[in-house]
Amino acid sequence: MSLAIAAQYFPVQVSAAVLLVLYIVVIRKDDFGVSVLDNMQKSAQGRELDHNSAKPWLFVTLSVIQVLVMIVSSLYFFDTFGHFAAVGCSAVAAHVVGFVIATLTKSNALFDITGEVVFAFLLAFSYYSQINPSPRQQVVFGLAGVWVFRLGVFLFARIIERGHDWRFDKLVKSNSYNAFGWICQGSWIWMNGFCLWLIAGVGSRSGSASTPLRYLLPKSMLRIARKLA
Repeated sequence: MSLAIAAQYFPVQVSAAVLLVLYIVVIRKDDFGVSVLDNMQKSAQGRELDHNSAKPWLFVTLSVIQVLVMIVSSLYFFDTFGHFAAVGCSAVAAHVVGFVIATLTKSNALFDITGEVVFAFLLAFSYYSQINPSPRQQVVFGLAGVWVFRLGVFLFARIIERGHDWRFDKLVKSNSYNAFGWICQGSWIWMNGFCLWLIAGVGSRSGSASTPLRYLLPKSMLRIARKLA
């Protein structure tokens, strides 16, 4: 019995150990006062595609492609499940507005806060679009809300402490590159909250699985979504 109990909580113990190691190795500060994670980001940014290594048309093309993929996949696969297309279009539209403001002010100071506010709004929109959400849906969306709030507080505190975010310095140097960055964050919100949009859609309002989604997702995933609904 004791072995069974230990086995039951083993994943939790492993997760706690992994988080501790990540904190010690990645989040801790080095001798220069910069976290190892920051150094990794700076190293990666030096090798990424940017306005110096690519033409403006490439960023415009990539932006258009990701929006088209989002809309077409939403309408084709997930239309029966409610608001996938609405969530995706809203996320991108809000970030297009953010890009316009960033272009006019020549600053991306509102980049992170825009993403967090939009994510929180779409989270609330998805939750309240359900009819009589089940207790499990309430728990899932509640935990997601806590995560969004925690991330927003962390990003806000970091920008207040540092005064500015070096990650966005070169974005404002090219309108096409900057637009690509803003639209990517809109797409990220749509993809990162995918499970939430699915749980909201497979709820009491649209319980049918008579869409191509049943061919795209394993039956086990659909069963889990319905159990959460």
